[in-house]
Amino acid sequence: MKARRSRRRLSVDRYRGFVVVYIDFSCPYSYAMSERLRSAEDRLDWRLVEHAPEAGVPMGGDADPHEIEEVRQAAPEVELKLPGGLPNSGLASHVFAGLPPGQRIDFMHRVFRALWVEGWDISSSEVIEELAEGQVKPEATHWQAEWEALGIGVPALLREDGVRCLGIVAVDELRAFLEGEGQSVEGVY
Repeated sequence: MKARRSRRRLSVDRYRGFVVVYIDFSCPYSYAMSERLRSAEDRLDWRLVEHAPEAGVPMGGDADPHEIEEVRQAAPEVELKLPGGLPNSGLASHVFAGLPPGQRIDFMHRVFRALWVEGWDISSSEVIEELAEGQVKPEATHWQAEWEALGIGVPALLREDGVRCLGIVAVDELRAFLEGEGQSVEGVY
């Protein structure tokens, strides 16, 4: 019998500030956070970075089964499978940056699901072209340098008041963060 996955929506209507989200396509924690943030996604400034730039093209090595289990424990509502390897996310990140802003979120979710649910190699230019529906115009950004200067992991959410949400945290903590309440929080990542 398949476990029922709850889709608890975050109600985040009170906070009107600016939130930057650093995530990486090749990070299962980032995938889970992107799923949790669906109801607030249009109010967030998504910035794709590479936390494992040494990952292979084509996809190689192994995704860490311990990380997968940790994400499953922290975010049981998120469908997640162990892919056949760990892909380099550079091309996908640069294509995300080159897309018109109105198309980025859909592309982001397609890439995450392609890797973490379907097991596709997102380091493949053919896969990324399909997921981008032919709109492959990679663009370099300053996001990577900014993120590296912060010395934090992914996923990371940063409010304009300096409060941070690092890793996968409880839904109530995430809700409070997005509503502009409380202190910095840190979960698993």
